[in-house]
Amino acid sequence: MKISKQRLRRVIRESYTRILAEGNASVDYMRGYEDAMDELPQNPTDGKGGYYDMGYADYLSGKDEEYNQLVKDEEGYESGVDWISWGNEKGLNPEYDNQGQLHYYVPYSGLGDSYTKDAERLGASVEDSYDGQSYIIYTGVYE
Repeated sequence: MKISKQRLRRVIRESYTRILAEGNASVDYMRGYEDAMDELPQNPTDGKGGYYDMGYADYLSGKDEEYNQLVKDEEGYESGVDWISWGNEKGLNPEYDNQGQLHYYVPYSGLGDSYTKDAERLGASVEDSYDGQSYIIYTGVYE
C-alpha cells in the first residue's frame, strides 16, 4: 500500500496532536489539584469539566490516589541510588566506559530482563551490547 507525502504528514500531525493532548491531561489534573491545595480560585486551561476541574474536585473531596501516582511517575526514579551496592546485590561486575560512566553487562538469558527493568525504574538507561549477547545498563554515574 502506497501513502502520499501529504497523507503521511497528516497522520503524523494527528498522532503528534493526540500525544500532546494525552500528556497535557496529567499536567492539567496536577495544576487543578495543587491550586485547590493552595486554596487558589479555579482557573482551568482545558475548558469546563476538564482534567483541571477533576484535579480540583479530587482535592476537595479528599481523593489523593491519582495525584500521588502522578507525582511518583513524574519523579520517575528513586534518587540517590547506590549503583555499586545495587550491582553487588545482583552479582554484577561494575565497569566504567571511556567517559568514566559506571555500567553493567547483563546477559539476555536468566535474570537479565528483571535486572534491566529494575535498573530502568531506578533511572538507568539500557541498550543492547555490540556483540548482541547482553544488555548494557548505563547508570549515569561517573567516576
